[in-house]
Amino acid sequence: ENFKKKWLGTNEYSAEKLASTAQLLYQQFFTGSSLMELNISSTTRNALEKNFEKNQVTIYMFDQAQNDIYKLMNHDSFPRFKRSRWCLRFVRSVKKRRSEDRHRQHQFTEENKNKLKKRLSDPRFRRASLALHKKPDDCRLSSADDPSGNVRE
Repeated sequence: ENFKKKWLGTNEYSAEKLASTAQLLYQQFFTGSSLMELNISSTTRNALEKNFEKNQVTIYMFDQAQNDIYKLMNHDSFPRFKRSRWCLRFVRSVKKRRSEDRHRQHQFTEENKNKLKKRLSDPRFRRASLALHKKPDDCRLSSADDPSGNVRE
């Protein structure tokens, strides 16, 4: 990632600046003595060395190295990481948390069902509930219910 950021920032450089940046990146990431050495194939490493020997520095010279790094990450580093104890521990903790959440949801649902059953058995709640669900035809007022004495038909 550090290499990619530095190299992609070189698009606007002059030829001399591009060459010096490429040399710096090569020293920093692709020599055996570098602290942040990236693993690339020997053919890619040899091609980079030849480009520097011939002074053929282009913006595309690290493309094959980038492909090598992505392939290695995809086929070696990432699968190894997925098998690592840190990743496995994280996956287990996520699964456990999801299981606990589902259990909590189930408990919440059961509590609501019990509360609803209790309310439905209460006669006051049933009367109020039935009044709310009457059809419009059932809602006619009698003369006793209407203070004005008018009856709706």
